[in-house]
Amino acid sequence: MRDFYIAALKPLGYEVKMGDGEGQEFCGLGTKTSGPIFWLGLGPNSLALPMYDGKMENRIAPIHLAFDAASPEVVDEWYDTAIKAGGFDNGRPGKRQYSRAFYAAFVLDPLGNNIEVLHMLKE
Repeated sequence: MRDFYIAALKPLGYEVKMGDGEGQEFCGLGTKTSGPIFWLGLGPNSLALPMYDGKMENRIAPIHLAFDAASPEVVDEWYDTAIKAGGFDNGRPGKRQYSRAFYAAFVLDPLGNNIEVLHMLKE
């Protein structure tokens, strides 16, 4: 999971701030101008969790996380990076039907959590 989030959040400017060593139970990510603002609690048993197989009924961790992006291009870059890092498509980048100002993309992480990255367009 650590590797997925480190790769997937890189287009948003996130980097590891704390917990970079193998075997550590927590990992804190942040931007160049922040401390850790997104924490992963990996836990000692995280390796025992089954990876998501792409079937919605087999999701074990139905959490929704959302992150802001600086532009639609960053949303696009994040989506491509997250898919290459092992995520599953859950909504390609684009404007959403519920708001013309909402440009977003959705990817399920390797455990099946729904990750959203969005940019609010000026209407």
